[in-house]
Amino acid sequence: MSIKENFDKIQKHLNLRRRSFLKDTAASAGLLSATGLVELKYGKEAKAHAYAPYPKDDELETIVTSCAHNCGSRHMLVAHIPHDACR
Repeated sequence: MSIKENFDKIQKHLNLRRRSFLKDTAASAGLLSATGLVELKYGKEAKAHAYAPYPKDDELETIVTSCAHNCGSRHMLVAHIPHDACR
């Protein structure tokens, strides 16, 4: 038996067609959402997260440094840190 014959036999046995796959997937998703196993998140409002305000330029100190993992390229990094973090 050739590979194509084996493939056709398996495909016929499993009934794998695009249309049947899409129908079965949609039915499964509907069943899961109807039973409450999956929560569909449509129509909910987005909530904003409050972060601390960014420091102003005069509140920052600039430090020139390089890669910490010694990659060999000597990349220059410019770090901006708050004045109170330097002490």
